[in-house]
Amino acid sequence: MSQPIFCVSVRDRKDKFATQTIIKRTGGKLVAQKQPLNNASCAHIAKLAETYNRLADVKNLKKTATIVETFIVGISAHSSYVKGSNPERLLVEALKAGDHKAVLDLFAKIETIISSLPSTTANPAINKNYVKVFGPTYDSNQKCASLGLVDLNFDNFIIDASGSWNLFDYEWCFDFPVPTDLLMGRVLFWSLLRRYQNLVVMFANKYDLMEVAENLYVPAFVYEKYERIFLNLTNLILAEAHFNNYVLEVQSNVSDQMGIKPFDTPRKVAGSEIYDKFMASSPLDALDKLSVEAAKQYEEISHLMAVNQDLEQRLNEITHSKAFKYARKLQQTRGRIKGSR
Repeated sequence: MSQPIFCVSVRDRKDKFATQTIIKRTGGKLVAQKQPLNNASCAHIAKLAETYNRLADVKNLKKTATIVETFIVGISAHSSYVKGSNPERLLVEALKAGDHKAVLDLFAKIETIISSLPSTTANPAINKNYVKVFGPTYDSNQKCASLGLVDLNFDNFIIDASGSWNLFDYEWCFDFPVPTDLLMGRVLFWSLLRRYQNLVVMFANKYDLMEVAENLYVPAFVYEKYERIFLNLTNLILAEAHFNNYVLEVQSNVSDQMGIKPFDTPRKVAGSEIYDKFMASSPLDALDKLSVEAAKQYEEISHLMAVNQDLEQRLNEITHSKAFKYARKLQQTRGRIKGSR
């Protein structure tokens, strides 16, 4: 008997990529399932097992990360649920603490994983399969991953108790060369310029910033490490816009560059200056109150989730015990006796 705990559907994609993910408790264990939302996406789901086999055969990759096994059951892709910490949360904590080394170590880990993939030197823009997905971007000879594992954002990893990085979502992996700068750039883009841009600014009293586009900032110490990638930000954004159009049902105008117009020459600004402007636009008392309240709610949610997990485990043990089965049969017998009176 399985109990669904979590479910999320991705319905804004094209039919052939539309999926849903379900976390279930089965026999006391958590299992993750990816399912097609329609017949058209069955092939996309089936490919996950093939991708796992290909990644599992890369010896150098296995030295840097654990690839969580995926196997097909019916039309669904199943994998074990890995417990541990999320690198995204570690990134937020490191930014908040102004811990430059911890931030750079997280990105360095992704670099190591990218370096472990089989590579080649190629001009990706002359490959029609690459252009179909990422457009005519990165049009020059450069280092490419010949196994184009695009799913390397922090939210696709779990760090387990042993410290091993577990890649549990590798839905997007291509068999044509993909620039390693694009793979690394996507991680920098989504973590710093998209999902956590407000946090980059909120904690900017801990570090200086580089403004790479209007009102778009990167910690200066991260920029210095990955300057080459940020100076090629236009290519990165165009590739991401093409990729979105490849996946999503609603198409956007690629020339809009996702609303971002990178500066030709990024400028360095004092983090304290941007921090002060941010605080002036967000009353400090209200912000502090909101932060404290959010922290309390997070602690309460974490506690309730732990309690709920414990109760679910206890309930599962009880409902599968011989005593419970005997009591249930006895109750059903009593009900039939009463009903016959």
